Amino acid sequence: MRRGAYVISDVWQRMPEGDRQQLRARAVAGTRASDVVMSHWSAAALHGLPLIGTWPTEVHILSRSRSGRSRNGVVEHVAPISELDITTIDGLRLTSLPRTLVDMAAVLPLAAGVAMADSALFVGRGEARCTAGEVLEALARRGPMRAHRRVARMIELARTCAESPLESASRVVIIECGFPLPDLQREFCDGAGLIGRPDFAWPQHRLVGEADGELKYLDERYRGGRSVEQVVLDEKYREDRLRALGFRVVRWGWRDVMKPEQLCAKLEAAGLPRVAR
Repeated sequence: MRRGAYVISDVWQRMPEGDRQQLRARAVAGTRASDVVMSHWSAAALHGLPLIGTWPTEVHILSRSRSGRSRNGVVEHVAPISELDITTIDGLRLTSLPRTLVDMAAVLPLAAGVAMADSALFVGRGEARCTAGEVLEALARRGPMRAHRRVARMIELARTCAESPLESASRVVIIECGFPLPDLQREFCDGAGLIGRPDFAWPQHRLVGEADGELKYLDERYRGGRSVEQVVLDEKYREDRLRALGFRVVRWGWRDVMKPEQLCAKLEAAGLPRVAR
């Protein structure tokens, strides 16, 4: 990986891209004489943030000089930083989670930045790892930057209940296409009890939306011991119960989100009107 830093080849081949970025960062830190502060994609990987897109092969650090440079697989970024925005994970110095969200929102498309922020703010399994207020404070300490408006927009759109990057990206597309703001993870019940919490709901339009990623069906961790066939049947039963309450159900996946016109067409076909904002 670096001079004096090695990894077993077959372990590397099986490793997710985000984990590879973490190892690259550790290899750079371990083979440099001076202390470095990991930033941007490298800090995002070390914080366990999701990325919509491809992880880079370069390691990203903050530059100690005024003229950041890139060489030998290391990209240096010139930016002011407070000690309040530096943290340590397993002995490795890196930008704090709020500061990392600010830096990444400045260089990523809006949907990808919101997906990272949603992951950090998520409270579905306990306390959030950071708050929107902490991200705003990190943005204020960062000072003037060309992407300030985009970062502020990311903070505005971030939510604490989005369960996947697909949900986050879908919400950004829905908003940017001019559709009404949906309720997120709203509970629906009938005479038999709880039906579930669909990803999106527009009760006034009697419409429910589900962002269906492949993991729901193909990854054992998300199936709860059920077969793929049983998951499909359970989803159909759940959808039938929603329809019995008078709701239409529209589903979409990554292909629709990556081509927003396709998602917009599905929502319009389901009867969702656009609104003026």
